[in-house]
This record gives sequence, structure tokens and C-alpha cells, in this order.
Amino acid sequence: MSGSNQDVPPPGWYPTPDGGERWWDGAQFTDGKRSEAGPQEHPDAVTVLVFGILGIVLCGLLGPFAWAKGSRVVREIDAEPSRYTNRGQAQAGRVLGIVSSSLLVLGLVVVLASTLLVTGGRSSDSSDGPDDSTGPRTEQPSSDPNGPTDDVESQIVKNWQGPVGDAVGMDGSDAQARAASGPGVFIWTDFGGWHVRSNNESEVTVTVTADQVRAKETDDSDDSDEDGDAPFSTEVDLTLPPGDGETGAGFELGNSESVMITVRMDGAEVPASDIKLGGAEGEADENPVVFVKS
Repeated sequence: MSGSNQDVPPPGWYPTPDGGERWWDGAQFTDGKRSEAGPQEHPDAVTVLVFGILGIVLCGLLGPFAWAKGSRVVREIDAEPSRYTNRGQAQAGRVLGIVSSSLLVLGLVVVLASTLLVTGGRSSDSSDGPDDSTGPRTEQPSSDPNGPTDDVESQIVKNWQGPVGDAVGMDGSDAQARAASGPGVFIWTDFGGWHVRSNNESEVTVTVTADQVRAKETDDSDDSDEDGDAPFSTEVDLTLPPGDGETGAGFELGNSESVMITVRMDGAEVPASDIKLGGAEGEADENPVVFVKS
């Protein structure tokens, strides 16, 4: 038995009939071959290096290919070190592929995070912002009763509470249509200020009491024709002649935080149910009717 083992040739390269050499591992011939010219460059090593460089400078998507292919080529060279000589090229391409792949993943993470931040901010703005398309007029507190100021308090947004500003429509169109639809005294507020209309056969007097109140020269949304507006006071009386609700009077409340409106006809206070608020189906609960801004 020992004599038989001594006849086995040691591992090494042995000639083949085609003029090349084949690797003997001590027990059998492997697939490793080489020509008489000696070790050769691995045919894919240069490709891996090119992929790695392009992945860094041109297209990061080539990075994973350089990484995977480079790992395979390095393994093949390590398995037959005497056959291939350009392991450095394959390893360099593999390392560049790893770096390029890492940068690609980092870029995707940054883009995803930025997208989530932007979309999250927009969702928050749209859900928290008020809808002013048909809501009541927003008035700013002012230290000057004849005009707003730019102080910090003027940035606080408050709205008049109750149905007086509900469903008034664009420029008060829905509230105006309601005033013309049937009898009553109609009160609403919009971006053009406060408005009162009477659809009655008798004259109506509307008394407005607040910290600051003044009658408007014209009852419309155009403020350019308000040179004749009365100065602010604490109470004004608005007289509405008999009519069909098409015309009326307007007033402004300056920086008032509350207002009391009393409606009289033929010398007596009208029933609260005859005082219509806003453009929907709102009605006053009492006469005088009180509104508070908050």
C-alpha cells in the first residue's frame, strides 16, 4: 500500500497532448489549464474594472454589476493563482462596485426621505388651513379704529361665531338670494363686511352696538367707493325702507370682539324667528341677537 502511494505524482502542472498544461491536485486532474506561455490575464477582470469606474463617474446602476461580477472573478483567480495574473484589476473593480452601490442606496434613501417630508408638509397645510371660500369675513384687531396696523396682534385670525357667516356664497350671492326669497330681516357677513336686508312692507330699524361700528356709504364689496363712510362710534342706527330684500345697508365693526344687533319694525322688536342669519337656514334665537368673535 505504501509503495502504491509513493508512485502517485505530487501536485503540479503536467503536460497535455495539446501542448498546454493541466493541474494535478495529487489525486486527479482538475479543470485548471494553462498554455506553455504561462499564466494569463482573466478575461473578465478588465470588464469588472470598467464597470466599477463607470459606476462611480457615470451611472451608479453599474455598481451592483461590478460588485457581483468582481466577486466571482476574484474567486476564480484565487482558485487558480498560477493560471491568472490580473487579480488586482478584478479586485479594484469589485471595490469600486461596492462603493458605487453604497452611494446608490444612500441617494435613494435621501430622495425617499425628502419626498416624504414634502408630501407630509403639504398634507398638514391642506388639513390645517381654513376654507375661506364661503366663510365669514375675517377681521384683524387694530389699534387705530380707522384702519388696520401691522403689529403682532393684527396677525391673530378670528371669526364671527354662529350661522351669520354660513353658506353666504361668493360675494354674499347665496345670502342675497335668500333675502329676496321671502319675508324677514336678513343679516350676514362676508369679505365685503356686514350686510342687512329687509323683505317687509314696513320700515325696519336696525340698531348695531359694539366697541367700534360705523355705517358704510354703499352696501357692496367694493371698498374703493367708501370715502363717505361714517366715523367709528359705539352705536349706529340703520333704517331699511320697505322692500323686497334686493337692497339694504352695510356696516363695519373695526376691531370689535362682540356686537349686539336689535331689529325693530313699527316701533316694536320683531320676533327672533324673523331675523334670518347667513345664506342657509340660520335664524336668531333672540332679539337683540349677539355675536362674538373667537
